[in-house]
Amino acid sequence: MTTTFPIIYLISVPRARSTILFRALEAQFEAQLQTKSDAHFTCYHEPSQAIHDKDKEMVRGATYAVDWFRDTAFRSYDELKQQIFLSSTKGPVLVKEVSFACIKCLDDINFISQPNIFFNFLIRDPLETIASFYKQVGSNIAEFFKDDIGYKQLYNLYKRIEHTCPNKPQIITNEEFRDPYTVISKVLNNSELYYPIQLHWNNLNTNFDGSSWHEQKKPELTRYWHGPAINSTCIMYQESNIKSLDDLLAVVDPLHREQVTDAYYYNLPFYQEFIKN
Repeated sequence: MTTTFPIIYLISVPRARSTILFRALEAQFEAQLQTKSDAHFTCYHEPSQAIHDKDKEMVRGATYAVDWFRDTAFRSYDELKQQIFLSSTKGPVLVKEVSFACIKCLDDINFISQPNIFFNFLIRDPLETIASFYKQVGSNIAEFFKDDIGYKQLYNLYKRIEHTCPNKPQIITNEEFRDPYTVISKVLNNSELYYPIQLHWNNLNTNFDGSSWHEQKKPELTRYWHGPAINSTCIMYQESNIKSLDDLLAVVDPLHREQVTDAYYYNLPFYQEFIKN
C-alpha cells in the first residue's frame, strides 16, 4: 500500500493574510530539509485559480484576469487533484486556495474525505479584506466584486468539509497572528506534524518567480499580489485602520461606494457565522 503524507489546505477569502501563513509553513518544511537528507515537501499556491477564471470567462464574459496565467497552468481540477495526491506519496503537501476559486475543485466527496487531508479556514474582518482587495483591483472592480470577496463560498466550503472530511476543519482568525508560534503550531499539529517551530526565515527576494509554489499566475502578478509574503522574514501582526464601513468607504472611489457597500453586507453574515464557531 502506498504511504501518503499529510495534505494541508489553507483556504481563505482574498487578502486574509493566508499567503504569509503559507510562507511561514513552507519555512518549517525548508528547515526539515536542513536536518533530514530524505525530507521532501511540495507547495501549491492557488492552483485552482486559472481553471476557475477560465470557467468564469466562459460563463460571465469576464476578461480582467484572462491574461494572468502561465502556459503551464493546470487545465482541469482532476489533473490538479491527481498531482496533489502524487506529491503526497513523497512528502507533506501544502495547498493554499482562495474560496471562490476552489469551490468546484472541492466539490468532490471522494477527494475531501481522504484521511490524509487537513483543512484550515482563515478568516479576517470583511472590512479589512475588502479594503485590501479593492486597493489591489482599483479601477478594475467588476460587477461580480461581491462574489470575489468570497465569504459565501468560504462558509459553504466549511460546512461541506465539516460534514464530510474525517479530520475536523480548523478555523484560524486574523487575531491569532498576534502569536506566530501558536498559529504555526496549530496548523502543523492538527496535521500530525510536530516540528520545531521556526519563527524567522529567509526573504525570497525580488527575483522570486513563484515556480517553487506551483504558482499559476505570471511572475510579475505573483509579486504584485503576494509581495509582502514573498519579502517576509517572519509573521508580523498588522493592526488595520479600517474599523467601520465609513472608514472603508473613505478609501473607495465615490463611483464604487454603492458596489463596495453591497459587497460588505452580502459577505458579512457568512463571516458572522464563522465567528459563532
